[in-house]
Amino acid sequence: SEITCTSIAVDSAGTPYITYNDKFNGMLKCAHLNGGAWIKRNVEANSSGYFNSVRIDSLDRPHVAYRKFEFTTDNYIVKYAKWNGSQWLIETVPDTTNSVGSYVSLKLDANNFPRVCYRDLTANSLKYAEFNGISWNVQVADQVAGNDVGRFCSLALNSSDKPYISYRDSSSNALKCAYNTGAGWVRQTVDTGTGFHTSIAV
Repeated sequence: SEITCTSIAVDSAGTPYITYNDKFNGMLKCAHLNGGAWIKRNVEANSSGYFNSVRIDSLDRPHVAYRKFEFTTDNYIVKYAKWNGSQWLIETVPDTTNSVGSYVSLKLDANNFPRVCYRDLTANSLKYAEFNGISWNVQVADQVAGNDVGRFCSLALNSSDKPYISYRDSSSNALKCAYNTGAGWVRQTVDTGTGFHTSIAV
């Protein structure tokens, strides 16, 4: 098999969790270290997890956001899974366009609810989605008509759970940062002639 697109997080005891796509069978997997041996669990099959991002909650349980190819609709979608102690609980982020989820980045807020950012290839936009415990709210964080925006996005939350996203805007060949003030999204250019493979922390 061939391993692609890995992500890693560490729990409060220092145990590493790694999510990855097993390209041979299209399986998204999660592995963690236990007593010197790696325990591997399948998350979802059928072209899942080529892009993925893992985080650990306050109960030391893994959560993962990832892209999946949906064969029934011929679309790429964003999925979210959390381990409840015995099984993966999986749901779909309700985005209406048909090619989303590349460069997905996940963070958990103070309530262990997921926040994700990702690129929408269909709409040429950077998307942000947050879950409030009941429903998802999907927003456009940045969009330039006819241009590729949102590649290499990375998400961070500040101490008030406000999102900050770094990403590439191909329309201006720039590294940008978008953040939400509560009144809407503010977008700033960080550097020009660049913007590939970004990562952000707060």
